[in-house]
Amino acid sequence: METNDIDFGEPIGLGCALDNFTEANEVDKLIDQLPDIENNPTLIEVADEKLSVIINKYQEQPHLMDPFLQGFLDKLLDKSRRYSDTKPLVRRESFRYIYKLTKTRGYKAILRLFPHEVSDLVPTLSLLESQHVDCPESWEIRYISLLWLSMICMIPFDMGKLDPDATQPRVMDRLLAVARSHLNQPDVTRNASAFLLSKLLTRPDHVKDSLPKFMTWSLDSLKQSDMRDNNSLFITCGILQTLALLFKHGKREEFLLYGPTVLDTVTGLDLLSMNHSIVRKFYIKLVQRLGLVFLKARVASWRYQRGCRSLLDNLSKQPDPDKKLEEVNVSATEEDVDESYDIPDQLEDVLENLLIGLKDGDTVVRWSAAKGVGRINGRLPRELADEVVASVVDLFVDRESAGAWHGGCLALAELGRRGLLLPARLPDVVSVVTRSLVYEQRKGSFSIGSHVRDAACYVCWSLARAYQPADIAPYLDAIARSLVVTAVFDREVNCRRAASAAFQENVGRQGTLTFPQGIDILTIADYYSVGNRTACYLDLSVRIAAYPSYSRFMIDHLLVYRLGHWDASIRGLASQTLAALVPVDRRYLVESVLPRVVAEAVGGDLNRRHGCVLAVGELVAAARRLRREDPERTPVVDRENVEGIVAVLVAKGYLKGLAGETMRPAVCALIQKLSESEDHMAVPCTDTPMAVPPTVAPMAVPSTVSLSLWLEVLDECIEYAASVSQTIQTAGVDGLSALCNSYCRNVLSGAAAKGVIDRYSRVATTTANPKVKEGAVKALGSLPDFMLVPRLEELVETLLFVLGDPDPRYTEARRDAVDSLHRCLAASFRSVVGAPPSGVWRAVTAATLRSLDDYTCDTRGDIGSVVREVGMAALRDLVALATRHRPELLDSEFIESVVCNVAQQACEKIDRTRYKAGLVFHSLLTQRDPVVPNIPCRSQLELIFTDATTNYINWNSPSDTFPLFMKLCDLAPYRRHILQGISLSVGGMTESLVQGATTALMDHLASLSINDLTVAMETFLEILRDNHKNDRLTIPLLKTFSALLNSGVLERYNDIEDNRIPLEMLSEVKKEVWRTGDPRKIIASFDVFSGLIGFTGECRRRSLSQMMLFLCHQFPRVRKGASLSLYEVLLILDESDFDNYDSIMEVLSDTQWDLPVDTVRASRNQLCELFHMPKPKIKNKLVASGDK
Repeated sequence: METNDIDFGEPIGLGCALDNFTEANEVDKLIDQLPDIENNPTLIEVADEKLSVIINKYQEQPHLMDPFLQGFLDKLLDKSRRYSDTKPLVRRESFRYIYKLTKTRGYKAILRLFPHEVSDLVPTLSLLESQHVDCPESWEIRYISLLWLSMICMIPFDMGKLDPDATQPRVMDRLLAVARSHLNQPDVTRNASAFLLSKLLTRPDHVKDSLPKFMTWSLDSLKQSDMRDNNSLFITCGILQTLALLFKHGKREEFLLYGPTVLDTVTGLDLLSMNHSIVRKFYIKLVQRLGLVFLKARVASWRYQRGCRSLLDNLSKQPDPDKKLEEVNVSATEEDVDESYDIPDQLEDVLENLLIGLKDGDTVVRWSAAKGVGRINGRLPRELADEVVASVVDLFVDRESAGAWHGGCLALAELGRRGLLLPARLPDVVSVVTRSLVYEQRKGSFSIGSHVRDAACYVCWSLARAYQPADIAPYLDAIARSLVVTAVFDREVNCRRAASAAFQENVGRQGTLTFPQGIDILTIADYYSVGNRTACYLDLSVRIAAYPSYSRFMIDHLLVYRLGHWDASIRGLASQTLAALVPVDRRYLVESVLPRVVAEAVGGDLNRRHGCVLAVGELVAAARRLRREDPERTPVVDRENVEGIVAVLVAKGYLKGLAGETMRPAVCALIQKLSESEDHMAVPCTDTPMAVPPTVAPMAVPSTVSLSLWLEVLDECIEYAASVSQTIQTAGVDGLSALCNSYCRNVLSGAAAKGVIDRYSRVATTTANPKVKEGAVKALGSLPDFMLVPRLEELVETLLFVLGDPDPRYTEARRDAVDSLHRCLAASFRSVVGAPPSGVWRAVTAATLRSLDDYTCDTRGDIGSVVREVGMAALRDLVALATRHRPELLDSEFIESVVCNVAQQACEKIDRTRYKAGLVFHSLLTQRDPVVPNIPCRSQLELIFTDATTNYINWNSPSDTFPLFMKLCDLAPYRRHILQGISLSVGGMTESLVQGATTALMDHLASLSINDLTVAMETFLEILRDNHKNDRLTIPLLKTFSALLNSGVLERYNDIEDNRIPLEMLSEVKKEVWRTGDPRKIIASFDVFSGLIGFTGECRRRSLSQMMLFLCHQFPRVRKGASLSLYEVLLILDESDFDNYDSIMEVLSDTQWDLPVDTVRASRNQLCELFHMPKPKIKNKLVASGDK
């Protein structure tokens, strides 16, 4: 399996990986340096970002910061006081730091750490009043100040004593005014202001004075609000939140008077129908708090109390099912001593709103409603509470939405957690929870319901903590089985992990002896292992099914819920899992499940039909494998009904249209499995019909009519061109290979087998449809050896014809032709002959080598890379086969071509291709028993590619691969290929590729002597000459030359008399750009010309002459780029080399070179005079026209 095919599951975060807050000293330093960096915005931003990075790391474990929070907070508040007037920026940053701590740790934890001295009240209030409410820069100051004031205002004496005199506003009035002014804000300051108001208005000295006024203002504002206006929307949220906090923090006796009025007002606004989840959430919070005010604060004596909850006792002791904890559990017949009080009429409206909230479309609303139901039920009489539970259970019906199911699960979990679900209700609760664990509703191309299943796992978790094993024991089997199938078969990883966690909680709370095979299954399906979905289906489920109490339930779950799943990958995994479970319960699967699946394989539902067809093939193949091993215990499969599936599907037209695109791969897989399950597949094929082993019952061979139909279906799939995906063709090819291998020798006539080859050969050479051609070529390569070898030369000729067509449309066909050629030769090596004819070998290997030069490009990019990759893999396999069977075929010239071309691919720019080339090169070099002969310079290669180096190399990484292969430049056979490949990478597009290739090339060339450097440069120039006007190679080569000149590697040529290399480079580059109209090539070339100006004498003169031509080029960007390049190179040269250096630089910098040519020509001519060069002349009208 390739790396790309491995499913590593969901990534795991830090979780509980941190032990303590290790960055405390760093945070202290950041706080201490605030006054010093006030005037440097950059340092302030850096410090702010650094603190964010540190704090955010502890989002999942914020409690680790607790020992240091008080110190941080004291320092920051001290700085805010000290520098409030002199350095306001320090104050702002201090409050920003406090907000970051509050965001991570939570405002409730930070609130307790604020100082609550009276002396801080007025300064903090004044600071808050000085901040403009709408200022986007001060919201952290306002938020923290509001929180701080909510702590200070809890001082235990009359706040009126803080008033300065009667002429100024009271402190309490100021606090109320500033808090009310933030209720309409859309940010977190609204939350803090609501919290502050709840603390202010519940003070004993202001309940009678300020509270009535605020209530009147709040209700009037709600009645007048217009939800179409954002300001009204925000103020409504703030008022609802404040009222909810007031009824939460205030005394029941003081707020009971306002309850009916507030309830009537808010229910009359019909807020639950609004399209704003925040409004609905605060509405539900307020309604539940009103309900709690209407009821006396009490703990229901009828609630279920579990008593002792020791995990150690649960795991070590066997519970007594007859023992009841009578001392803590109240008898079901005992009457509550305080159930005689009246229930207010308003409570019916409260409960109605909460039940509606359970069905809301947003999770936050449903969660708030669920908590409200749990809180209120804890204060109700038993009969009324049971009615509420019944109403919650009634939500679990098909006509209700997924939100209602989710809200119902949350409510049941809250009720169970609080002991408000009595054992008498467990049958109903367990029933709806097990149904919720498989809840899913199809919505177009996707489904909803994962949140319902996740909440159902939460219910199971809460039930485990709520009940004694004796009370819940009758339902543990159902809970355990449902959790297991969810943990291993659910599509979503969060549901699988939630089920695993709930299973673990049940094992720990209920004990190992009451929960079936709890520890064993928990060890198999733990939190981490269920993260990989494929492993859950094909590995974990098989291991769990070994326990009889789970196996049958798991099989039925796959049959009912997974074979018809909306996700095709789940259907495929389910069918494979059923096959893997055949050894566990073979008789049930073969005699009961398989007939049912066969019947549904021709049904009307597409998803169900597709899954069942896949399952039929997998079950038949698995049953046949078992029957060969244990014929006495394995039932016989009824092949007649199974083989008729294809005919029925064709007759009903289920293989046509869009639905057919789904069904075709499944039908091909069915044919493949049926063909592979034939008895004679267990013994080697000969030219005579096989006798079935006496221990195996013979299976009926399909009729010629059925086989003809199968061939027709496979033909249609192989030649299917309507889909972009290769899935249908690949499945058809696999099915054809299996069918021919099973039937073309013993069942079908020789003419039929010959007709298969003739058909696909004709299609491959005549069709113009690229998809059809690909399918035909794949089909030829997939045929069994006994069909390929007799017609080897004919097949090779056909495939070589396809491979020789350079049309870009047929790139994938060429790729498949290379692979099929390799398969044909491999079949010849496996045949009685032992090797292909030498002529065929030479033709195929030569064509495969040519495939490494396929650089076809289209709108997708370098699509020829797929041909090169398959070509390298084919050469590796062919060399390995020839080494074992016919080493004389591997002459030195051929092996040298192979290893050198593969080495070149290992230096090129595509990571995927480079990775595969590195693996192939290493395989050829390290092959043993026998060793690949005639590899040039093997001893030097083995010193470079040692085991210590290659064991840890990442062939994808340019920084790993390029330095290694650059060492091959010292070896003559490899030099040209390596330099050609590395030049493509140096001229690449991505930064990491260019940097890695450039660094490796420059480091290697810098280490060479002048003679060796000359040899390397001559090789570069030879590549440029041999690929004249081939832009794929020449443009990267020009970029490579520019990089060489800029790096200073070639400066050594200034120190020797023979500096022909720069002159030759100048000449070759000039030839390459002669009369070219490609701006990319011209721009790459003037970087080379400007770099060559660094050489003195003739090279500089000719380079400057060429640059003068570019300064009046017809393309403005060429003129501008040439001037910039010339200016940059002159900056680094010695001024004394030019007589008029300052004037030259002034002309270059002052001229706007992208103006029309006629405008800039005077400046260009002036430069020619300053350089003492003749002015270029316009030779013909064409050039003149271009200048215009």
